[in-house]
Amino acid sequence: MIDTEKVLHGLSSCGCDYGIPNICEVTECPYRENEAWCGHALARDALMLIVELRKAQEEIEPVKSDDDMIIYCSNCGGIVGCEWSGPSGLNITHQNYCASCGRKVKWE
Repeated sequence: MIDTEKVLHGLSSCGCDYGIPNICEVTECPYRENEAWCGHALARDALMLIVELRKAQEEIEPVKSDDDMIIYCSNCGGIVGCEWSGPSGLNITHQNYCASCGRKVKWE
């Protein structure tokens, strides 16, 4: 998992000329001391962070339990709905987002 604070700090304090190693003179940049090509490391981590954030926004599939009538979030197991039989037939209630992890639920 990418260190979000490190990437944000690096982006806000970066003073290097990308492509030229060891030109960075910004002492508070968290990438300066660890990488000869600090701009490339910062760009790599920023891209990986974007990928992680995008993945976290993807819709999840609801999972119906065989044991009860509860519908669960496939990401965290939180309850996202339920179904029950009533006088008018099958009733289903569901949430558009999981209250536990915040992921959007993909209902057909």
